[in-house]
Amino acid sequence: MIATSYTTALLPLLQIAAPSAAPGFAVAQRLLSYANLATISLSNAFMGAKSHQRAKNIVVMLTWSAASSVVFALIAPVLSELILGTALPSPWSALLLAATYLGVAINTCISRLWLIPHGQVKSVVAATAIGSALGLPSALILAMRFGADGGLAGTLVAETACCVALIIMTVRGRGARRG
Repeated sequence: MIATSYTTALLPLLQIAAPSAAPGFAVAQRLLSYANLATISLSNAFMGAKSHQRAKNIVVMLTWSAASSVVFALIAPVLSELILGTALPSPWSALLLAATYLGVAINTCISRLWLIPHGQVKSVVAATAIGSALGLPSALILAMRFGADGGLAGTLVAETACCVALIIMTVRGRGARRG
């Protein structure tokens, strides 16, 4: 719910704070949401795996995420024009999108394939809240200064903060189970 609120609130707020950045940001966000369908589908396929299979699934998903983010960076400009009928805001947009996509994929992997199966739902909610709390103001401030790519950089801030929080919570959770 927090992640949905963040994504839903960002574009209308961006239209107020940085109106010239909003159209380009909307195009990039739409492309990112299409790319995320592959990540969500893969994580859904791996959910519910037996514990001995979980580590292998995580490695597969992280490998897929890294490879697909590189491919996404290369084809995002073409996909944007083919699917959405408009170009990305700048040459940097594809790199920001690919990095954000990788962050989403890693976060999805850690959340769905490790923390949630280990009963750490509160950790996922907390990490998402941290990412949203840092990402929303970052996206707005950066969009006012750098346009659509600034908004994308703010989204990357959100995903990176969430990823760092999830990794910390995963490590702490593993230590707590050992002790």
